Amino acid sequence: MAKTSSEIIGSTKSSIQSKKDELNVAIPARILNVKKNRVDIIPDINRGPMLGDGTRDYKETTPIYGIPVVNLGCGGFLINIPLKRGCKGLYIHCDYDIDNWLEGDPNPHTARTHDLNDGFFIPAPFQGDDNEVKCLEIKSPNITLKICENGFDILKGGASFMDALSSCCPAVADWKA
Repeated sequence: MAKTSSEIIGSTKSSIQSKKDELNVAIPARILNVKKNRVDIIPDINRGPMLGDGTRDYKETTPIYGIPVVNLGCGGFLINIPLKRGCKGLYIHCDYDIDNWLEGDPNPHTARTHDLNDGFFIPAPFQGDDNEVKCLEIKSPNITLKICENGFDILKGGASFMDALSSCCPAVADWKA
């Protein structure tokens, strides 16, 4: 027996939805662990396939490991956001495999597209988070400017300008971050 047009339309919609469910673009996530410029994260939104009745079969999310972190910077300058467990952000998925690109080769290593392994974590506060600002760090290759709510410091090669200055001017010590 031939399918009716409504059955064909329903089947087509289901097929399109299934493909959309497989397409990874971006998802809110939080940090589980920090390792230099990479993080282990867990998506904050459960995912699952669309069922025939229009509901979803949600599955608990699992951690994703070793994700590169996006920091603002270029030309040897960097704005570094100190990350810790629980910080939230957005996990962006790239169109293609980025393994080789991270090593300087523009050619994708595999045919992966929109894969959970090929993304970046962009730290960002979201409404309702504890958005208390601790410090802002601006780094160049040799100098770090650290501005905190209780003071500031300038570091060169790990040495503190404020420590050196406070040895001759004790009142300066109150300004050190």
